[in-house]
Amino acid sequence: MMKSSGKHTVFVDSHEEMDNFDAAEFFNTHEDLLDQRENRLRLSQLAGIHKDEDESEGLAISDKPIIDQRDVSIQTARQDRKKVKSLKVLQQRIEREKKLKNLQNKIELQKNLMKKGPKRKIQTKEGKTVFKWKNQRKR
Repeated sequence: MMKSSGKHTVFVDSHEEMDNFDAAEFFNTHEDLLDQRENRLRLSQLAGIHKDEDESEGLAISDKPIIDQRDVSIQTARQDRKKVKSLKVLQQRIEREKKLKNLQNKIELQKNLMKKGPKRKIQTKEGKTVFKWKNQRKR
């Protein structure tokens, strides 16, 4: 699937904080979800309950896994499907825009062909018809 090319930069005050930095604690998420940049669920969302008072006081969270790998893979599969769907919609919009611009050019050409003035019809090597107008001096 598509990977985004950004980085998440976290600023700390000292080198000691940098050495002791724990990304799972900082983002308040499970360690399995750290490599996921978007829609990273918090521990309270994963557990399905709000945080206890003990966790908010800074006590260590238990080491038992809150989620299993299957839940993570299901979630990433859903996100991938959403991305693919949005990309298809975007591609359809781009195609529709191309068709509308092409149609607009044809209408503009017809409008210019109805005007007065000397013009020549030229066939290109690909078989496409091109019109050229003689330059007229504007007074």
